Amino acid sequence: MHLVLSLGFALLEEVLFAWITPVFGLPWFPRNFAATFRAVVPIDFHLNVIIYWLIVGAQHSVGYYLRFLERERTSAQLELRASAAELALLRKAASITAEGFWAGAHAIAPGKTQRQVECEVMRACLNAGSDGASIWPWVRSGPFTMPSTLFEAFADYRNMDRTMRAGEIVRLDLGCDFRMYKGDFGHTLPVSGRFDAGQKETLELLNGAYLAGVQAMRPAVTAAQVQQAFRGYVEAHEKDLHTPLAREAASGALKTPMQPLHGLGVDMAEGTPKVFREGNVICYEPGLIAGGRRTLSKIRSCSRVTATKS
Repeated sequence: MHLVLSLGFALLEEVLFAWITPVFGLPWFPRNFAATFRAVVPIDFHLNVIIYWLIVGAQHSVGYYLRFLERERTSAQLELRASAAELALLRKAASITAEGFWAGAHAIAPGKTQRQVECEVMRACLNAGSDGASIWPWVRSGPFTMPSTLFEAFADYRNMDRTMRAGEIVRLDLGCDFRMYKGDFGHTLPVSGRFDAGQKETLELLNGAYLAGVQAMRPAVTAAQVQQAFRGYVEAHEKDLHTPLAREAASGALKTPMQPLHGLGVDMAEGTPKVFREGNVICYEPGLIAGGRRTLSKIRSCSRVTATKS
């Protein structure tokens, strides 16, 4: 069929050329249709056939590339769906990570250093059967809770260690491996054991918005819909907030388009599915920032997407 079409395309181009050329009066072609047609056919009829095949080839190449991209996207979506065996390993990694988290939480106190807490986290994880850290424990207190300082520790010999003080909050964020599968969990805690009124209200707002996002995780839902659920909760409760810290945190959250969200498995961040499917394991880690460099409320945990609940 393409052979016939290519000949027809070439012939049509010659006819159009022979018809239009006399109108413009190009000096090197006769000024009538028949003479021009006879002159151009031997010159470029074969070139028009080649042009047709180049167009068809380009069209097929683009179509093949788009189908390839779609297969890659579908494959990536399927890879993010954990099998029953993988879920068992991820649950074990989560259980070990919880042991490490609570050991770290109990070690937090005024006068303790961040590195002392890191030590307790790793001790508990290894004693619970972990192969090692999925990520080295992030124990970030006071001004170091802020995202702007989060990765500076990688370049600091002492891992930005500092002594924690009463009245501060600390971000405890960690993960422990089990047979190559990762754990990932984090939360904001008070150094002195109690939040003040502003910190408490801010964290309560974050907890509610976080749970709204988790409840939105269903098959066929997108990450944007989870973000919308988070923002919707904050927006609905903003008017009921009493403390300046919580109101500042809510205002900032409504100006933040995205909260961190990613897959989890043998890698810490396996990408975010374009559309959630049953079996996806998603790490959701929203945060609220307020008080300049003083306060970061953070939750980081992982959920499995199911047909009925996350």
